Amino acid sequence: MAISASQARERATALLLHITERPEILSAFLASSGLQPGDLRAMARDGSAQLALLDFLAEEDARLLDVAQSAGLTPQHIMEAQICLSGPGSHGWTAD
Repeated sequence: MAISASQARERATALLLHITERPEILSAFLASSGLQPGDLRAMARDGSAQLALLDFLAEEDARLLDVAQSAGLTPQHIMEAQICLSGPGSHGWTAD
């Protein structure tokens, strides 16, 4: 099932809020992205961290599975949001 960009952003924001309760994953995301906690707060408000977070989660299967399960989602839900926000030309798909 395809999701809208709005649904993908909502899903990503929920995941961002979720990982704030998972210090080991949040720390890894901050280290990987070079962000500071203050940067993350600002980016969460304007949505610019959403795709970066989804990309980070998708980098490792174990992390993707862990976060999906703990957030009450399936890995497919996370990947759908990532693909939707990445846009045409990414992940091997094109716009109709």
